[in-house]
Amino acid sequence: MSDFKVEIAYPEYPLALSEAEDLLQDAIRQFFGSIIQARNGVKPESTPLPENIAIKAAAGLGKTSAVISELCVGQVKHQKAVHVEYYVPSHNLSSQVVEDLNIEYKTHAERISEGDRPSINVSILKGRSQSDNNGSPLCNKSEQVNELSTLGYPVSSRLCKSEQGTCEYYSTCGYQKQFVAQNVDTKGITLPAVTIMTRNQLFLERHSFLPRPDFVVIDESFYQTGLEEIKIGKEILTLMTSDGEPSNVLKALRLFILDKQPLLKSFRDLNITKEDILEEAKLYGFKGLGSITPNQAVEEQNTHLKDAPKYLKFDFVLTALAEELETSEREDSYFLSVDKDNKGNIVLTFMKRKEMNIPEGVPILFIDADLNEEVIKVFRPNTKVINIPVERKAIVHQFNQTLSGYSRHSDPKVSEQIDSFLNLFKDDERALIVTTKKLRKELTGEDDEQAKANGLYGNASINHYGNLRGLNDFSQFKTVVVLDRNQPNNKSLEQSAKALWFDKATITNLTDTNYPRHQQGLRMKGRSEQNVKVSYHPDKHVQILLEINREAEITQAIDRLRLLRGNNDRQVFIATSIPVDVTIDYYWDWKLFHRLLELLDKSVVLPLHPEHFLRVYPHETVKTKSGAKDLLKNLNKMLPLINILISNYLLFKYKHGESRKSALVLVASSVNNHKEAIERLIGVEVTSVEPLK
Repeated sequence: MSDFKVEIAYPEYPLALSEAEDLLQDAIRQFFGSIIQARNGVKPESTPLPENIAIKAAAGLGKTSAVISELCVGQVKHQKAVHVEYYVPSHNLSSQVVEDLNIEYKTHAERISEGDRPSINVSILKGRSQSDNNGSPLCNKSEQVNELSTLGYPVSSRLCKSEQGTCEYYSTCGYQKQFVAQNVDTKGITLPAVTIMTRNQLFLERHSFLPRPDFVVIDESFYQTGLEEIKIGKEILTLMTSDGEPSNVLKALRLFILDKQPLLKSFRDLNITKEDILEEAKLYGFKGLGSITPNQAVEEQNTHLKDAPKYLKFDFVLTALAEELETSEREDSYFLSVDKDNKGNIVLTFMKRKEMNIPEGVPILFIDADLNEEVIKVFRPNTKVINIPVERKAIVHQFNQTLSGYSRHSDPKVSEQIDSFLNLFKDDERALIVTTKKLRKELTGEDDEQAKANGLYGNASINHYGNLRGLNDFSQFKTVVVLDRNQPNNKSLEQSAKALWFDKATITNLTDTNYPRHQQGLRMKGRSEQNVKVSYHPDKHVQILLEINREAEITQAIDRLRLLRGNNDRQVFIATSIPVDVTIDYYWDWKLFHRLLELLDKSVVLPLHPEHFLRVYPHETVKTKSGAKDLLKNLNKMLPLINILISNYLLFKYKHGESRKSALVLVASSVNNHKEAIERLIGVEVTSVEPLK
């Protein structure tokens, strides 16, 4: 017998809420120390304080409100001017942050006499392509902005203002007006000034009007935004295979695309230098860029933009490859990958980590339930990560089968089981169902546009992974059901990992398209042992991204119910075998549960007595008393689940003429005379029937 013990995937048992709140306050105080350090110009090497703090804790702990209270508006009492940049996943969440800021500010400002009370200055900074509150476009040249951005060139110096001139709309421009608010001065001090932006602004050209912030808050995961991704289509393949003698740079790319040769090795074999690639890049650059000036009319700018290169950002890609060739000794490029689309066409994908535009020395506070230390430190190495695991107040059920698209395709019964399972929740207006976007659309018939918003499955709400972050709409719900898991293919994750850690790690590819599997333990309440088989990636860095995309999306879905507070009367159903960072109360057999549903569908009475079971179900695959006894032993274990989910059947204890011992039976609530129904179906006199709670 082996003594080998399977590791629990998430072994750290969570803290009580009060302990977690204390740790959160302590983390924010540590960050306040980093702000003071930065203000006083203390060099980081002369102090143990980190420049940045990252707080990892479940949604609902109050990370955002604590940050707003203690850092953004708590400085009212210090009468010090402070500028904060606050980054959120999308503008859908911006208005919520503004409301929270104003509420917290009002509380703090009441400590100061009305005559001396400064104003809070909160502004939402939107991109040029966005509209203002009246629905009018912020920028009158948004078309030209989009074209120039798509080509990968800076916008401000070409379309807004430069030494060569100023845009005709500049003085009335809604986009530019957003920055004027930062200069408002109330009673000699604007305290605090908070600029709310979406996280994609972290990696764009920084506006010259933005003042240097005292500190920055980044709310929720952001690493995907920090990856530059360029899809290069068939035009490049045509370029590789066109008539004439290609340059050595194009020859190397041809070997890479058509013969799958390592790109950097081919560069070296052909004696190609960094300078050679940079010269090649100039051939595909936008030669008309210098002709575009802000003071030109739209028609003239459009004329120049029409001459833009058809090889989208190919000059940018070649420039990055030149740097990679010089700085890396590897044979394969980590920036460029080749694949095929659904129609079998060759597609090139370029991907590379972008750099944040936050000025050096400005402290950053990262707050994220899915935070990973390795990812954070790629963008900001001097970051202290503080993990705060918190106990969730709910009964958590997990099933032993992952209902993937493959399993649904290979076994039609799985789709039928999903339907019968979800039918148990569809009448509940306070139930949230979360699954993959693909399965959601299969279940509801929604199109892509409809699936952008929350949907309905009967009376229950339905949504999909990646579409829920930051939402508070479900905080009063009682039940959450998660089905399937968000598992990207290994090739896309490998490319993302290479793009993120291109200068810091060696990334290993899987030779097979399928993930290998290994055993992991679930974190069970009562610390019992329960192991499951889980697909994984053997490369540490790719596995990190797999867990962010798969496991973390499940916990994000669960935490939409804000389970850290309130009563312990909410139910969580995880219909996938993937271990996640929650403590499991019950682990259920998916197939056995559906066998139970099938049995209930066949009879209004289900005896949990072996001989009586065989009489009621003579056509079941179980034919012997021993077999029935084993089946009923397992069904008995499911009584807690039956009690929660199957409201149209009630549990009774009955006595009968064949034994002095009483037996258990499930009877449909539609049955009026329980004794008569049991007697008729088991063929034995029943002396008493007593309901059980």
